[in-house]
Amino acid sequence: MTTIELLGLSVLAFASIFIGYLCRDFFTGAGSSFFSNQVAASPANVLMEMETLPVLLKLLPFIGSSAGALAVVALLSQSN
Repeated sequence: MTTIELLGLSVLAFASIFIGYLCRDFFTGAGSSFFSNQVAASPANVLMEMETLPVLLKLLPFIGSSAGALAVVALLSQSN
């Protein structure tokens, strides 16, 4: 891939993350009916419990994926 392609893909990736963060309440916010027609409907109180989770618990997927990405970078830099 060329530098121009990587730059374009990076801009699109960061923009999609940013817009997804801003619009997350439209899809999964309290009172949203977006997932009301799912095949296996979960109780409504599960969605309310997700809104009240501690911040550290919400950040665990981000922390884990960041640690994995850093581990890959460290392992690849040692092999070269």
